[in-house]
Amino acid sequence: MRLHSNPIYRKVIIPWYDSDIFCGIALFLLFIIFFFGLAGIWTAHETPDYTKYIWVPWVLTVISAVAALSLAFRLASRYVDRYRDYD
Repeated sequence: MRLHSNPIYRKVIIPWYDSDIFCGIALFLLFIIFFFGLAGIWTAHETPDYTKYIWVPWVLTVISAVAALSLAFRLASRYVDRYRDYD
């Protein structure tokens, strides 16, 4: 006898590192890193000795922005799927 492909009482088990709380904490930390990178860019512009090292805060800012956008889209799609199931 085959199992149904979509059982009624079965929930998808999400690992702890992909839970809503952990993603929210990671998103918050990524925003802190993003603003830290912006402060580094501003400081590198103000100090002439550091202008050749401005690529470091730029890379930090871009990577944190890309990771934050990825997490934000993941959380948004999860909330949309959750509310779509209730309709």
